[in-house]
Amino acid sequence: MDISFSKIAKEIIQMAREDQNMRFATQKDNSKWDPEIDKRNTNRLKEIVADIGWPTISKVSKEASFKAWLLIQHADEDLIFQKHCLKLMKSEEKSGVDPENVMFLEDRIRVSEGKPQLHGTQFRKNQQTGKLEKV
Repeated sequence: MDISFSKIAKEIIQMAREDQNMRFATQKDNSKWDPEIDKRNTNRLKEIVADIGWPTISKVSKEASFKAWLLIQHADEDLIFQKHCLKLMKSEEKSGVDPENVMFLEDRIRVSEGKPQLHGTQFRKNQQTGKLEKV
């Protein structure tokens, strides 16, 4: 199988662009939220991870590796896949994955499981005060 890491990198960056465009548009208009974007991105990321493992910095570039992390952060509907990716990220060389990305994903998973955060990276907006609060 001939894997084009640069093609995968471009695809991950495009997926993240669509993810972020939807999220920013939702800040102004809640009707712009499209859960299908997260589902589609998660399904495609599953295929990518199955083909190449975690998209590390050395495989796809620092930017695309970061964007892959962003996509897995937003894969909240698939906790099992998030856990799988966290395990893959932790198994990589330190230079292959940004350690902050590992910390954020670990906290996100823990919050989803109703466990306390280890690193204090997850916040939610208080609907009454409008301020961010640690989860």
